Amino acid sequence: MKKSFLEMVNSSENITLDFIGDSITWGTAHCSLNETYVARFTHYLAECFKNYTVRRYDGIPIAGSADPMKCFEGPIVYHDGTNGASIDVIKNGIGGSTVKKATERPQDYSGELANGRRHDIVFLMFGINDALTYDKGKYVNASQFKENYKEFIELLRAENPSVSIVITSTTIPTILTNELYPQYVPEVGGILECDIEEHVLKIKELADEEGIAYIDTHKLWMEH
Repeated sequence: MKKSFLEMVNSSENITLDFIGDSITWGTAHCSLNETYVARFTHYLAECFKNYTVRRYDGIPIAGSADPMKCFEGPIVYHDGTNGASIDVIKNGIGGSTVKKATERPQDYSGELANGRRHDIVFLMFGINDALTYDKGKYVNASQFKENYKEFIELLRAENPSVSIVITSTTIPTILTNELYPQYVPEVGGILECDIEEHVLKIKELADEEGIAYIDTHKLWMEH
């Protein structure tokens, strides 16, 4: 029987959280290693659970979003706890990745992970690349995106039936400008925006159908 995160905390159990996604998870192209949302999440865990040893492992990608991780760097120790147990957070994001490409690198998130244990909870964030209409090597329509996501979730559950899964929606639309991407936006002063609304709706549908926890980060960003 699956235990909730707080049930595991109350039992002083070791806990492993795995964050799998694209560059939003990876973060290195957008911010420093200690500014990623995975790093911030780990920081808040350390603040909340002083009795736990809290550690982070950062995946180092090989160039190419379908390739497996080159290695995992860490542990980065936030503090040593007092109960003899640890909360380990593993960053498993690769820039440019799609849900379909993630299914091609199961060695990164299957079996024993960088900390020598299996994941208890997996956080998933995909969608930006899957919705890139101008990139034919990545783009899939919203319905196919949902099917690809379902396949990925089935893979996770088949490999580890006790895993708990959390889906976070894709975030803000990708906007390209002529100044930065003239190959995609040839008109001077022109812009190209990739609409992700349908992809977000399909993620929510899937989470409801599969009974998976869902965090609508897109709504939060739009309100912000």
